[in-house]
Amino acid sequence: MSYVRLQLLPSRFFLSLFLVSYALFF
Repeated sequence: MSYVRLQLLPSRFFLSLFLVSYALFF
């Protein structure tokens, strides 16, 4: 279960980063 969480964490981080960069771009 820990492995799944470790893989899910970066996904959310990159998603939020993408949203922030998109907001700055727009």
